[in-house]
Amino acid sequence: MSHFNNRNNNRNGGGGGGGGGGRGGRGYNNNNGGGGGRGNQHAGRLLEASFKPCRNFTQSYNNKPCNDQNCSFGHIARCHKIIEASSSSNSNTNNNRNRGGFNNNSSAANANASVKSLSVCQEGDLFVVITGGSDGSFRLFNAKDGFSPIPPGAIKPPFSKEDSTCIVKYTKGHLFVGYGGAASWEEENNSDTNNSNNNNNNNNNNNKDTPTSSSSSSSSSLTVGYIAAYQFANLNAPQPVSFFLDKDFAAYASERAITSLETIEQADGNVTIIAGASHGLVRIWGFNAAESRFEAVHTLTGHVMEVTGIVFSNNLLWTASLDKTVRIWDGASGKCRHVINGNNGDGGHVDRICTVKTFLFEGKAYVATSSTDKMVKIWDEQGQCLSTTDNDARVFSIGLITDSVNSSNKTLLLCGLENGRILVRALPNMALLATFDPNLTVGHQGAVMSITTGPQNTFFTGGSEGKLLAWALEPKIWA
Repeated sequence: MSHFNNRNNNRNGGGGGGGGGGRGGRGYNNNNGGGGGRGNQHAGRLLEASFKPCRNFTQSYNNKPCNDQNCSFGHIARCHKIIEASSSSNSNTNNNRNRGGFNNNSSAANANASVKSLSVCQEGDLFVVITGGSDGSFRLFNAKDGFSPIPPGAIKPPFSKEDSTCIVKYTKGHLFVGYGGAASWEEENNSDTNNSNNNNNNNNNNNKDTPTSSSSSSSSSLTVGYIAAYQFANLNAPQPVSFFLDKDFAAYASERAITSLETIEQADGNVTIIAGASHGLVRIWGFNAAESRFEAVHTLTGHVMEVTGIVFSNNLLWTASLDKTVRIWDGASGKCRHVINGNNGDGGHVDRICTVKTFLFEGKAYVATSSTDKMVKIWDEQGQCLSTTDNDARVFSIGLITDSVNSSNKTLLLCGLENGRILVRALPNMALLATFDPNLTVGHQGAVMSITTGPQNTFFTGGSEGKLLAWALEPKIWA
């Protein structure tokens, strides 16, 4: 019998606070608690939780620790650093769109491009956090040196557009980056046009009124999908290894932008790449040793909108999409085995699905999904819904963190919400342990777009306002 038996879990009670755009939850009533203040737009009420985080303790980056041994608030997590992890947004169309296709109305979120993707390299002496932004670039931060940026700073893959999103995935000494970019033949045409215009400018140097078309021709209207593979030890290489459907006639990895990536380490030491795109196609890429390149092995058709997440568990591939469905595929043949659709009574989501993650609990594999319907659902490997939990706001990201310090082997669920809050939930009962709120303790000033975990009970969150937050959970929350 499954432990995940709260199929219709409610909101776990409720604290104070008004509706969206109103006041946030009530502040805690001592100096270590958060003030009441105005909430984020769509902030909603503060859900009742087991712990009320101590503000001073949580805001570790302020160097004003709470040393009160009798503090009545929870010393359960520290936010060690808030890092600028994106550039100013130059686009009014794509950069400020949250996962799920909805615009973020926060003025803070509109200042910078979103941090839409996160990955961690933790091998040997390396501890590096990698961010993928909606400004067409990715960045690396040295966690062992105060999260200082690693030169050369923002790295823009070949043909990447300024308004495209980089999806990052580190595996076995390599960094794989999926993104949308200008079609290579248009780039070549633009280059020829610009060179011609430059020559014309030089020839007409004395005529200030001579019109040129270089500005209008410098950007491509066509977007295709690319996957670039970097050797992590040589990120400054002039050209990373690129994936292509056909070297001569289709020198790109997808007909539309890449929106999700997953990697599988094989027993022979090679890596399989699964990539989803904005038009719903999923491709499985295997390494061709004879030609020393990746080639598309299977193309999975079925989704009709952007693929937002991919996980692999026990030879089954799970994909989530903005089309409100989750699909389960045979990992070897690429055949679809099951479709979860909330409109046919199978317990699925009724709105766009933002994230899918897999995890182990007591030796068994489970899958978690989140959606703009505000729900997080837990599934068994057959696609049966075991648990549904309402989070009172749209859930754009989730992560799972297992205790690696205190030997409890407990796993907690992290939920990143549209209003900047981060919820910590216990498994299997989905009880709310804590809420980190931007107005009371620490959180994002925009939607929480991405979550990933690191060593020693650390985790990292990326926001639509362009910030990377570095966290560490304390022993008390695992008790």
